[in-house]
Amino acid sequence: MNDYEAWRALSHERLRHGHQLSSTLSARLKEAASCTFDAYREAQAVISRCRSLLEEIFAHFDVLLTPSVPDEAPAGLANTGDSTFIRIWTAFHTPTVNLPVFWGAKNLPMGLQVIGPIGDDSRTLACAEWIYRALTAADDA
Repeated sequence: MNDYEAWRALSHERLRHGHQLSSTLSARLKEAASCTFDAYREAQAVISRCRSLLEEIFAHFDVLLTPSVPDEAPAGLANTGDSTFIRIWTAFHTPTVNLPVFWGAKNLPMGLQVIGPIGDDSRTLACAEWIYRALTAADDA
């Protein structure tokens, strides 16, 4: 669903400046081009049903925590890394905050993603700040 929306939203860039897009984005857009509008609408319906289930989850938890990405950040500025863990929350319209609080084997940051209830950005930000301070307090000492 995200890739289909990106394929449409980036039409100008894709058609006029496609050679300047990253290989990762180009591959995602090429695959998205084969998605039909009906398949996109079906995906939207599934996301909508899943989104409604989040209310029950957030009735018991202030926020959810997941890794931001499957591994540490890539070296350099050419790529931000695998967005698989982030894209589902974008589709759900939940507020998320990614915190660089861990370090991988190559001494590059590994993010922690703080996900909050739909429409409750302030709680998500407050929890993210508390989590960040708790996890980096030893660094400040």
